Amino acid sequence: MADGSKVFKKTSPNGKLSIYLGKRDFVDHVESVDAVAPKTLTSLQEKLMKKLGENAYPFTFEIATNLPCSVTLQPGPDDVGKACGVDFEVKGFCAENLEEKIHKRNSVRLIIRKIQFAPMKTGPAPKSETTRQFMMSDKPLHLEASLDKEIYYHGDPINVTVNINNTTNKIVKKIKISVDQITDVVLYSLDKYTKTVCTEEIK
Repeated sequence: MADGSKVFKKTSPNGKLSIYLGKRDFVDHVESVDAVAPKTLTSLQEKLMKKLGENAYPFTFEIATNLPCSVTLQPGPDDVGKACGVDFEVKGFCAENLEEKIHKRNSVRLIIRKIQFAPMKTGPAPKSETTRQFMMSDKPLHLEASLDKEIYYHGDPINVTVNINNTTNKIVKKIKISVDQITDVVLYSLDKYTKTVCTEEIK
């Protein structure tokens, strides 16, 4: 491994089985997904086989395009316990047959991720508006909220512009802005989960 190739390694507790991967992130290109090692041996596989000897076995498999990408759902402020999400793992074990019970001491798991990148071309910045009519007031309150762009990356500030046209006889005492994570989970039925992950109030 003199060329400095990065290798991810995970070994079973009994030290008799190891899995080696050249990367842990596999990109979903919509039409296809990066193969976990191609059908022909890579230079990394050849070097590993030479280094590890006759008990090293190269392998390859493909991730189906219809599988969801790896994701961890952001828990709400009041949620407890482990966060929900989608994980993928490469698992290796030693057994006489596939029906045999798998023990942790002679098995190994290595987490991998199926990821997608946001498109280079983005659409217009989102904007929404609503009108509220109050009792005992002839004229309405008009609210418009807009963002500065369509897609945000991790760590990007979310700039929200709020315009209020208040023609009512009411006084606006507080403005509340929240970021909600909306998740559609399709199992036996379509369930929608909404969690508020950030809230700002202006008085």
